[in-house]
Amino acid sequence: MTRYRRYKHGEAVAVGMTQAARIAVRLGRLKADAAEAQEALLTRFGLPTALPKRLDREALLEAMTLDKKALSGRIRLVLPDRIGAVSLVSLTPAEVAGLLKAL
Repeated sequence: MTRYRRYKHGEAVAVGMTQAARIAVRLGRLKADAAEAQEALLTRFGLPTALPKRLDREALLEAMTLDKKALSGRIRLVLPDRIGAVSLVSLTPAEVAGLLKAL
């Protein structure tokens, strides 16, 4: 989404991990304190955790529909259930769009 100019790969992973944890909290899959602990750790290592303010959420949603994990018109996200455990969660584009607005 940033054309590989703003973030190195690991930095983009840190942003993605943080957003996945925030989504998991909103869906009731992860306790907020676990998401906060993860974000604090990433921040302590100097990694970014926030989506760029100017990032087009609609373009992000479109990119997510093209991801290798997408299947049958649904977007599949790897979301944490707790520290050290994740699940593959299948959501509709509309559900993801609503979650992206909250990020």
